[in-house]
Amino acid sequence: MVYGYTGKILRVDLTREKTSSEPTNMEWARMFLGGKGLGAKYLFELSGEHPSLPLAELRACLDVYGIDCRLEGQGAGYAVCSLPASKLPRIVSRLALSHRVGKYLGSCPERVKDCESEIDDIRALNV
Repeated sequence: MVYGYTGKILRVDLTREKTSSEPTNMEWARMFLGGKGLGAKYLFELSGEHPSLPLAELRACLDVYGIDCRLEGQGAGYAVCSLPASKLPRIVSRLALSHRVGKYLGSCPERVKDCESEIDDIRALNV
């Protein structure tokens, strides 16, 4: 059985400076690479040729393959999704309106000075 380190997930809200914990959803843990990829997020660079078709195509591919994906964020030209890494190649091979897909490492405010510690954390990951 997959429990990770403690069988719990810690959620950290940096904006509100609050934390909460919850039990690991075991169904998700099994889906996401035996627990190793739980919470893996991917950034989809969407085509800007149409305002809604690229995101609709991504959602349709996820739906066709029965992948329960949480859309973490979206905007002009991008979408960030949490999904099992094992399903990624199948989806990517079907997308015509996404230019690139990569592992999402995080985001920070527009001013680099405001996110130096986040950048250091990402560098420490050695990805």
